[in-house]
Amino acid sequence: MTIRKRCSLFFFIFFALFSLTVYSAGTSIKPEFTFYFLSHGGPGDPYWQSFINGANDQAKILNVKLVYIYPQREVDIGELIRQLNSTIASHPDGVGLTIHNVSGFSVPLLELKKQKIPVIAFDTVPDPSIQDPRIPYICYVGENSYNAGQSVAESTDNKFKLVKGDRIVVINHEAGNPSLALRFQGITDVLGAKGVLVDQLAIPGDDPVQSQAIIQNYIAKYPNVKVLITLGPPGYIVAGKVIASNKLIGKVGFVGWDISKEAIELIRNGAMAFTANEQPYYIGATAVFLLYMNVKYGFQPPPTFNTGLGQVDKDNLENWEKLVESGKG
Repeated sequence: MTIRKRCSLFFFIFFALFSLTVYSAGTSIKPEFTFYFLSHGGPGDPYWQSFINGANDQAKILNVKLVYIYPQREVDIGELIRQLNSTIASHPDGVGLTIHNVSGFSVPLLELKKQKIPVIAFDTVPDPSIQDPRIPYICYVGENSYNAGQSVAESTDNKFKLVKGDRIVVINHEAGNPSLALRFQGITDVLGAKGVLVDQLAIPGDDPVQSQAIIQNYIAKYPNVKVLITLGPPGYIVAGKVIASNKLIGKVGFVGWDISKEAIELIRNGAMAFTANEQPYYIGATAVFLLYMNVKYGFQPPPTFNTGLGQVDKDNLENWEKLVESGKG
């Protein structure tokens, strides 16, 4: 190649790269709004990763900058409240939040209201059917946890033909979470009315080794337990290992909550009958959309946006497996 041709090629590449840089700089769009979303769970939990994906995808569509914040230790509510206070100092255009109680969240939420910064609650509130003025938010997005508990109890009853005197256990990986307490109450009210014994077993969701030991000890104490119901991935991932190691697949009923690769496999191999699905991708995308519509246009969302409760079993496993693989489970 001659020197002249080399120079021509060099200038062509340089011009192409320069043009691309100028075009990209000229077409970059500054985010219209900045939203801060704070929750008690992070991407280490498949449920929250799917939620984050939904929120991020919607934010990109709407040209919103989304800042997602969570405690380093899952369900560290004290840290979550401190992060919320720091968020207020950043003066965001809107806030999304899991709200766990009145006492800890009232002061920062009232301050956000004073500053006219709208708040969308998602996944967790003390009671979605009651809007307490001490914890103001414009809308709650998520399941009705009590009704969801009733639905899961009815499906469990139909699947395993429970009778008076049967024992089941509900495994709670986030003791103190009001939404999980409402799920448990819904389960208890339905099955307890039939005379079914309903235990609640608390495990540390962020410590799989200890969680597995607690479940193992429970099964050793109550070998005739009829069904295990877990309230989220940290519960069913370890419970599935206990069931497998004790050769109880097909011998003890097993129900999950939320969807993940692990749930897909547990259903496929026959260990888990079904998993309830709060549809976190849907929750994340909807929360961002409703907040955007309020900030931009002043539209008021409904007090509660119930994202429903799906159930995943072998009949619809293929569709949900695709969604899980794409991060939209």
